[in-house]
Amino acid sequence: AAASVVAWGAAVALHESQAFGLVVDWTSLLLLGFTNFTLPLVVDVGLAHPRLAKARSSHAMLDDLPERLPEPRRAPAAARWLSRYLASGTAGFFSYLVVAAA
Repeated sequence: AAASVVAWGAAVALHESQAFGLVVDWTSLLLLGFTNFTLPLVVDVGLAHPRLAKARSSHAMLDDLPERLPEPRRAPAAARWLSRYLASGTAGFFSYLVVAAA
């Protein structure tokens, strides 16, 4: 609660200063960069590849493995398409911004 009050107090006191705009720009860039570039990759990898049920770090554990491992679980086609669409759209949008600024 105190952090929220301090944040709002700083925003109200500094809302017209250039330093505040710089802080907002950089924090937005860092947070949105992470959200737009890392989260789609994590979602895509998380949905397309199965998680291992057991850690297979020793030879003794390998003796308990079945003859044939199950096929990897694939994400639904719509989820894979959406993840790739969002990543491609984000990359295309930022490419457009770079070209438009030049």
